[in-house]
Amino acid sequence: MFTDLQGFTSETQRNEAESLRMLEDQARLVEPVVAASRGRLIKTMGDGLLVEFSNALDAVECSVSLQRAIHERNSRVDGPPLRLRIGLHLGDVQERGADILGDAVNIASRIEHLAETGGVCTSSQIYDQVRNKVPYQFERLGPRPLKGVLEPVDTYRIVLPWVNSAQSAAVTHPHRVAVLPFANISPDPSDAYIADGMTEELIATMSRISGLSVLARTSVQRYRDGTRNVEEIARELKAGTILEGSVRKSQDKIRVTVQAIDSETSSHLWSESYDREMKDLFAIEADIAQTVADAVKVRLASGERAKVQAEPTRNPEAHALYLRGVAYNTTDYGRESSLLSSIKCFRRAIEIDPAYASAYAWLADSYLSLYLLGALPAETAWAEGESAATKALELDASDSDAHAALLALKFYQGDMVGSEREARTALELNPNNTYNHSYYAGLLATTGRVEEALVQARIALELAPLDRFANEMLVWVLKNNRRFVEAIAVLLRILEFDPAHIEFRTGLGECYMGVSQVAEAVSEFRKAEEIQRTDLTRSNLAWALARAGESTEASQILDDLTRLSESRTVAYHCVTQAQVALGHLDAAYALWEKALAENNLRRLESLSFSLRTSSAYDGLRADPRFIILLQRVGAGAHPSTLTSEHLTESR
Repeated sequence: MFTDLQGFTSETQRNEAESLRMLEDQARLVEPVVAASRGRLIKTMGDGLLVEFSNALDAVECSVSLQRAIHERNSRVDGPPLRLRIGLHLGDVQERGADILGDAVNIASRIEHLAETGGVCTSSQIYDQVRNKVPYQFERLGPRPLKGVLEPVDTYRIVLPWVNSAQSAAVTHPHRVAVLPFANISPDPSDAYIADGMTEELIATMSRISGLSVLARTSVQRYRDGTRNVEEIARELKAGTILEGSVRKSQDKIRVTVQAIDSETSSHLWSESYDREMKDLFAIEADIAQTVADAVKVRLASGERAKVQAEPTRNPEAHALYLRGVAYNTTDYGRESSLLSSIKCFRRAIEIDPAYASAYAWLADSYLSLYLLGALPAETAWAEGESAATKALELDASDSDAHAALLALKFYQGDMVGSEREARTALELNPNNTYNHSYYAGLLATTGRVEEALVQARIALELAPLDRFANEMLVWVLKNNRRFVEAIAVLLRILEFDPAHIEFRTGLGECYMGVSQVAEAVSEFRKAEEIQRTDLTRSNLAWALARAGESTEASQILDDLTRLSESRTVAYHCVTQAQVALGHLDAAYALWEKALAENNLRRLESLSFSLRTSSAYDGLRADPRFIILLQRVGAGAHPSTLTSEHLTESR
């Protein structure tokens, strides 16, 4: 625990005697509370304190008791109030004499600066230990960059009972920027690709500024229709700065109008109109990014200004093709025809300018996207994607998009070491890329580093609260590590915005089964079937119905799946989970034996994954036959299973 007496320095300069009395009051209040909470006062640092506890619960109880005691003191004592801020973190320390040292101490001291006056701020490590053990409400602040700490730290504030509820409302931060989709007001509607591509490029350019937290495209795409006002958008995204604009193209001339708005006051921080030639688009984007950073008082770090001002190509025709390719890739994502069109655009841009690194990087992404859609064989997509990403890095080793493409490709190929290397590089170059954080979460979870995975997944969600892939990844990590209650909370929130998403409906049903809320699971599986009837939705419904005692309907579904499997491929999991739910264990084991005999690597990977993670098989985990089966299918599952079987829509 780190504490700081806010305003003490200025009070010392104004009235030294009064400031000394404040220190004495603090000592009288703090020492008995710390002792009662079994804390150890390590040292005082002027007006601040460093305290150590043997467990997180004692630390939280002590922090609340301290703030309560100070609140009561301030309400009855005349004179300057004590205004204490408290930061808590959990981690290893090294003892040196009576002192303690280490990263945990440094992080706690930085977290203290995030606390409001009279408040308590904690890391997620503290929250995870106490969330079900204390009566206090925690409000998530999200990942915050801390001075001297390499990666953002996920943080929470404790909502203290005596604090007015209006004061506890989420506060937006001016450094959190939402770039709304630019409007196309060109006479020719087909020029919309310029506005779409420029929106994406602006997000990418501003993301290179480490002092800004720029929301991902998927978070702002839903506001394209312009029906929401700035206040609503800011509240939903917790964005302190909103950037909006329009693009008008006429022949080789372009007019870009842009404004930055302070969401707290709805006042204009800055506005500008650019009348330029098409070839000047890069200069316009760089100027906008730098001006917004200046407006919200962010100083560009060493080397960032050069990155922002860099021109990937000097050829206007190549750039126009690139923007068209970006628009095909991002604004109509999920359609094979759009991705194929994006590939044509990027390849044509490369023909015109063979040194266009960004075009190669996006080309790699388009091939990866076709693979995720199932529209291209893995071998073809991986070869083409890796070739394009490698070429991009030959031209520009600092291209974060190229590193991101390699991160994903190596992830699906099962190269966890290479994938993590690319993830760290990509995030160092661009810490605002939600997909990189999500993929990093996936590989960390795949290698058993669950807590690290959750930090990365939550950072991704902070950057893109409504992004499907970010939400899917967080749910996937939580669900497959049996944190069903947390996963349910995420799913209920995202389904408010995306009620027809079949994977979210199915996932919610699976989580309800994990906490034995069988009636709720049946309801969710039926809703999933109404959206789209698949082998998996049928199997899930049979599983839940069997658990609910509705064996007749469950048996009918199993019979249907069994008949279907005679004429076409049905995933083994879809049949065996229904068989196990109905108690047909010999039939399930026979089918698993058949899967082993086929020796199909891809299907064995899928089988291994489902056997190890699905709660449908929890009743078999002590069965000697099941233990032997797990050993035979192998200890690990290839991460490609995650995408093809469990994240079918992906990005």
